[in-house]
Amino acid sequence: MGKINGALDIERDYNLIAEIQPTNLNNVLDSLKIKKPDLPIDASLKGQVKVSGGIETPKVNVDFVTTKASTIDKLAFNNINGNIELIGTKFCCCPSIRR
Repeated sequence: MGKINGALDIERDYNLIAEIQPTNLNNVLDSLKIKKPDLPIDASLKGQVKVSGGIETPKVNVDFVTTKASTIDKLAFNNINGNIELIGTKFCCCPSIRR
């Protein structure tokens, strides 16, 4: 669940912000049809998605943070946060992990 605010002018540009309520990472991967790694992951995320820029070249920026201690395979993490940015076909991911 989440909520979206902003505006979309189909002749000019995007200006949208979506708040992502806490959700299980595995559900996010399933929804986006992203192949899961071959190791167990237990993590819950919340965050914000911003879509801005022109219709032809939108910029998508995602900030996320875990909402509880998380486990990847057999490693426990207190906090995982990061930023994903998509501009056209350019992709940048900047995670930060605290054990």
